[in-house]
Amino acid sequence: MFGECSEFCELASTAEQVPRLLHTAMRTAVERGGVSVLVVPGDMLLAALADPGPYTHPARGTRSRVTPTREALAEAADVLNGADRVTILGGAGCAGCHDEVMALAGTLRAPAVHSLRGKEHLEYDKPFGVGLTGLIGYSSGYRATERCDALLMLGTDFPYRPFHPPSDVPVVQVDMRGEHIGRRTGVRVPLVGTVADTADALLPLLREKPDSGFADRLTKHYRRVRAHLDDLAEARPHDAPMHPQHVAAAVDRLAEDDTIFTADVGCCRARGTSCWNWRRPTCTNCLCRTESCPYHSHGDAAHAASVSSSRRRPARPTVYWSSRASAARRACSAVREPVITHSV
Repeated sequence: MFGECSEFCELASTAEQVPRLLHTAMRTAVERGGVSVLVVPGDMLLAALADPGPYTHPARGTRSRVTPTREALAEAADVLNGADRVTILGGAGCAGCHDEVMALAGTLRAPAVHSLRGKEHLEYDKPFGVGLTGLIGYSSGYRATERCDALLMLGTDFPYRPFHPPSDVPVVQVDMRGEHIGRRTGVRVPLVGTVADTADALLPLLREKPDSGFADRLTKHYRRVRAHLDDLAEARPHDAPMHPQHVAAAVDRLAEDDTIFTADVGCCRARGTSCWNWRRPTCTNCLCRTESCPYHSHGDAAHAASVSSSRRRPARPTVYWSSRASAARRACSAVREPVITHSV
């Protein structure tokens, strides 16, 4: 069970193995930005080690510049320059490179769609943004991928095949994990690299498109969708019971920019993603207004663990939406900072 939802999962068979496995687990978690699981039998926890070995130094994270080859970049530029209706689909790999993605969108006159995990990185300050796609996405995001004649995927392993373009549409995919490229749809040009570095290298090769009609139509569509969603969040004098969209929108207006938002799956997440507006945080050392976590499920423990992440950044308020009152109570007991819970 742990192996399918973690980056590293091992069982220590002897006490002497623990220092090495522990260091490897920490290194894997830091480098991949995921979860590591090390299972240590109870009878080993009090075992004394004569020598812990060379594993007492910290597991420090690294930052590398990774860019595709010139030939691969030129091939990608040929595909994008030859298309009339390019769409960009961004995900969690766009963290920290909002400006680079928007620069690509501006040059290509491309509507920018984001996945759920890309919402916090791409939703704010988006002249070409057309919103979310996927099972809880917007029609504007769906139409942007349906009607494009080239798709540029940036830092996303977006899994929902019905929301990808037709199979004859050429796809350029950028990802640090080469083995993940092409898992969800056919890819014409695979590019292994970080989104920021690849965007910087690709941008000089692109020709600025003179016609923004495709992007204009989709952004106009998005504004209509956004107006409809905002209307659902307006309180009506005779509404009974109160609509959850109104509660979500009210909390969004009152929340500080560095608030941690997390939600249960299902209706809670659908309401939150439509009403919570991500905006640039006032503190550059803080993440945006979400703890986007790929390990969420309907169980209580996953959400309590997600909310407890606020311990790393004390004094940040946390908003936690749950579909079960027991999960909300457990989440409140997991943190000492202020928590707003709402069960639906």
